[in-house]
Amino acid sequence: RDVGVQPSRSHLLPNAVARRSSRATRAVARAALALPADGTPVLGWVGRLVPVKGADVFLDSLAGLPGPWIATVIGDGPERAGLEAQAARLGIAERVRFPGEVSDAAQFLAALDGFVLSSRSEGTPIALLEAMQAGVPVVATAVGGVPDLLGAGATGWLVPPESPSALRGAMSELLSDRAGAARRGVAALPTPPCP
Repeated sequence: RDVGVQPSRSHLLPNAVARRSSRATRAVARAALALPADGTPVLGWVGRLVPVKGADVFLDSLAGLPGPWIATVIGDGPERAGLEAQAARLGIAERVRFPGEVSDAAQFLAALDGFVLSSRSEGTPIALLEAMQAGVPVVATAVGGVPDLLGAGATGWLVPPESPSALRGAMSELLSDRAGAARRGVAALPTPPCP
C-alpha cells in the first residue's frame, strides 16, 4: 500500500498444513520414537535446534516439573550437543530423549500427551499447526503469530517467552488435568472445510 498497490490486490494467506489422510497410531508412534508404551505422559518438542527456537528454555522448564513424565526433543541442529549436556547438568537426562531429525515428524504426534513450543520468536509455526491438527494439547510461548492460533486459552496454554517457570506451570497443569488438556486439544482442531 505504501508504494501504491491497491488494497483490493493484496491478500493475506496464512500458513496452513495439509489434512493428513493417515497418521501413526499412538502405539506405533511411541515405538517409532523409542518411547515407553507404559502410559507415562510424554511432552514433545519439535523443531530446529537453534537458539531462536528455545529448546534450552524447554529443558530448563522440565527441571522440577512434578509427576511422572518423559520428554522428547525431535529435531537436529548445531545446539544438540549443548542441549544434551544441559539435560545432564539439570539431572533430567534419563527422562529426555533426543531422537534427532525425524522424517515427517507430524505423523508421530499421536505419541505425545502435550506439545510444547518454547520459541523466543516465531512467525506462524508449522509444527504448532500440525500439533493442533493432531488434537495434541499445546503449551506455547506468546510470540509472533502463536497467540492468533491459540486464542484466549480455550485451545491451549500461552505463556511469556523466556520464562521456564511459566512454561513449567502450564505443563504441570496439562499433566495434572489430562481430561481438561484433552478438551483443549479437541478445541484446537481445525474446522473442516465446507463441502
